[in-house]
Amino acid sequence: MTAVYVVVILAQGNNSFSETFPWALSMTTGAVLAFTSTLVANLAVARGLLLGAAAVFGIIGSLAIFSVGLGFLLAAVAAVIGSARVSSNRL
Repeated sequence: MTAVYVVVILAQGNNSFSETFPWALSMTTGAVLAFTSTLVANLAVARGLLLGAAAVFGIIGSLAIFSVGLGFLLAAVAAVIGSARVSSNRL
């Protein structure tokens, strides 16, 4: 999703890479947090990573609600649901 975002924004021609880089970095950060939560064995750490991903996706979704924000808000909800499942140990 991050690669598609960067390609679309840069193809529009009115945004430089330095303007889009912080957005791309925050998207990648959320995705890495969510992915890393699947690799750790400690459930408390996995829950924390998922809550971090939910926070990042929620902030991005709120700031970009009029363009691509809905997808990020859905990702935030999915991360919260995942953290609830991890904390209840129903994997």
